[in-house]
Amino acid sequence: MNTMPRVLLVALSLSLVSQNVTAARRDSLHPPILLKDAQGRNVLQSGQPLSTMVSCGECHDTGVIAGHSYHVSAGFGEMSTAGPGLPYPLLYDGGLRDADPAGPASLEFWVRSSGARHVGGGPASLLAAGSGEMNCFLCHLPDPDNAARIRSIQQGLGVWAPTATLAGTGLATSRPDGSWAWNASAFAADGRVVMARLPIQDPSTENCGLCHGLAGSDLATPVFTDYRDPALRQTLFSGEIFSPQKLLASGLNLKDKDTQRRAWDIHAERALECVDCHHSLNNPVYFAESGETRPAHLRFEARRLDMGEYLRAPSHQFARGHASAFGGASAQDNSMRRCESCHDAEAVHDWLPFKLTHFNALSCEACHIPRAPTASLEAVDWTLPGTDHSPRLEYRGAEGDPRSLGTLITGSTPVLLPRQDVDGRRRLAPFNLVTSWYWTWQSPGGERPVPLPALDRALRPDGQWLPGLLELLDANHDGGLDSSECVLEDAAVTRLVSARLEADGFAQATIRGEIRPWALSHGVTGLAYARKDCQECHARESRVFGEATLGSLRPGADG
Repeated sequence: MNTMPRVLLVALSLSLVSQNVTAARRDSLHPPILLKDAQGRNVLQSGQPLSTMVSCGECHDTGVIAGHSYHVSAGFGEMSTAGPGLPYPLLYDGGLRDADPAGPASLEFWVRSSGARHVGGGPASLLAAGSGEMNCFLCHLPDPDNAARIRSIQQGLGVWAPTATLAGTGLATSRPDGSWAWNASAFAADGRVVMARLPIQDPSTENCGLCHGLAGSDLATPVFTDYRDPALRQTLFSGEIFSPQKLLASGLNLKDKDTQRRAWDIHAERALECVDCHHSLNNPVYFAESGETRPAHLRFEARRLDMGEYLRAPSHQFARGHASAFGGASAQDNSMRRCESCHDAEAVHDWLPFKLTHFNALSCEACHIPRAPTASLEAVDWTLPGTDHSPRLEYRGAEGDPRSLGTLITGSTPVLLPRQDVDGRRRLAPFNLVTSWYWTWQSPGGERPVPLPALDRALRPDGQWLPGLLELLDANHDGGLDSSECVLEDAAVTRLVSARLEADGFAQATIRGEIRPWALSHGVTGLAYARKDCQECHARESRVFGEATLGSLRPGADG
């Protein structure tokens, strides 16, 4: 009996269903919008930047939305005493690139340097006019012009950022001074914008991928990772890629690529998008009351928020797991459904002995995220930045620098570490370990990282390398220092830099190392590619007992 036609029909049907679901999600039913400025005037009349708070506020409670969004607050409402390496020596974010990280200028610098990954509003609104509002269009348009938005922010013209996001719609044209001119011909006769030109939609996976790593639902364009793109830092830190595409169809130089027949993520392959798991917490479709407040006798809560009420004020606090790296948004920790919320593990796994014992000791991800197929960061060394002010980087899962197109990508096996799950039980889960090295000093408020401009002045006074430093490190005697030479391995060099920093007022300058675990939650595989061999865990050299590399060098080890 020939079953091939039936198999083909099923495959085609699934493909059509996937395409129809995606198309249905992106068909805009939103009514035409009247774009207004901050004073409530039609932008065609005023020529001013549009205000999302006013324009969208005609129908939505934008004050409530912006006030209930971790994407807006960016953790500013959860400040606490920082540890030695905070804020963020891994990337030197949070003003540490500024000359005065504690002063008011640092907030302006933060907006300009980190605004590419910030939706606007929140800390940005603390600045004077020109800081920018919460940018609804960044997430609710299918093709926002993110590059134009970022340029506006970096030019200090954040007030124009939401307008710049609409560049691809033809509604506005940029001027040489960074402002934008509205195109009256793109508006309807009544001054509104029709949805054919401004197709408002639910956020897609591509929208999330603008800031959260490589993510998309496109099957036609080969997946490719530019390791120089700061927007892909989730991919950089964890090796995660959320895509339905097969690895063998990607644009990456993967080892044994022609045998890599799995998808980057099985959930993406099954047509799930980010918002299916990371949904609004008051979305009546997904709402489930917490066990802390739900009466013990109540199995199901039939009362739900009316859809009209929800659309008026949808919470922009999104369901999430637990952030292992930097924390923040602690009130939303473990608010999303986990694997066992959708899958009944006990109904399958018949091949696995002692099922419950394994389920109590291992997270689902421990076996179903067996590898990170692409490269990820292993170490970041800020102790001796090069002349371009960049750190020395080391990667795992690549035979060389993955920023080079010719580098062979081998992928890596995540380390298993205990993680406390929502049920209170600690289970082994996959992580990528990233080590960062940086200089600290004893400030009046405690140990803090040395700001980059201060380190640059110490290393290169008057723009030239510190006398004695070049002689000690210039191994090839070419009169300069390349990336391979910018390493503080020598005790004499470490003492020289430390003494210079202390002479510049940075008391007790010391090199610190910090290890950050980045959880792997995406890149999930099905049964065919999950780990099933007992020896992968129950052996002396297994991933449970084996060693994890943290980098090839330890700066200042002999200092």
